[in-house]
Amino acid sequence: MYYLFDGFILNSLVFEFKFCIPEVLFVHENNESTEYHIGAKIVHPKYGGATINDIEEKDVDGQSKLYYVLGVLGNGLTVSVPANSNKLNFRPVHAKSELEEIIAKADFSSIKSTKSKNWTEIYNKNLERLKSGDLKEVASVFKYLVDKETLQTLSTTEKRMMSSAKQIIASEIMLSFDIENKLDAETKLMQLISDGNKKPN
Repeated sequence: MYYLFDGFILNSLVFEFKFCIPEVLFVHENNESTEYHIGAKIVHPKYGGATINDIEEKDVDGQSKLYYVLGVLGNGLTVSVPANSNKLNFRPVHAKSELEEIIAKADFSSIKSTKSKNWTEIYNKNLERLKSGDLKEVASVFKYLVDKETLQTLSTTEKRMMSSAKQIIASEIMLSFDIENKLDAETKLMQLISDGNKKPN
């Protein structure tokens, strides 16, 4: 059987293969495989929302390895991540309603009420929350720093942490809400926080 597709005549085998590409694993000649396909939208714990723009091979210590090439939203960064890494912590993008609820309900009271007065200890715990890639944890850190900034000037290190948290959240908002402009996503983020603050606990 043959099909007419975009001006080309394809037999049934080619047609079926063409349309299953996004669903199958990318298999390398040395039997490495990738879990995600080109065009997939994911959230990286360090960089935030991204699209897999390519899957490429690189020579590492004489061996050919597969890498995901990520296009990070919001900052134009391109990152290559080993596809077979045990530390690959990609997660799916939250749906709109779920993302709104998580950000609105993210609670930073446990950070604020911590018994430790050691700035370094508090910072390191917040850094762990940030590295987790968990939206609830990242949002808690961001809201804590936003709140703290209303009371006192943040240190340079805290400002960098707040910027990182904002990038991670805003880039996921861009994917979830299909927003092209980062500033619009950041405005949406602050709106969600404001709306969450108005709701009774």
